[in-house]
Amino acid sequence: VYAPGLAELGLPPERLLIAVLPDELALLKAAADLLKSRALGTVRLELHGPSRRLDLTASRRLALAAAAGNCLALLLR
Repeated sequence: VYAPGLAELGLPPERLLIAVLPDELALLKAAADLLKSRALGTVRLELHGPSRRLDLTASRRLALAAAAGNCLALLLR
């Protein structure tokens, strides 16, 4: 993350929360919790390589959590 670039785009770096989690399951659980929390406006998830955990059920859970928390979910693969 390049903080000066974020600032130029109007996103103060101090408002950014970055979490590196040990595995996909932890990432998906944390994302669902954050999306439901109503504390954030956007949650960006990034998965590297093929993902066995991100199936239709998991993506539906994320979509429902985002709707419940009125939060935008961005998923990068």
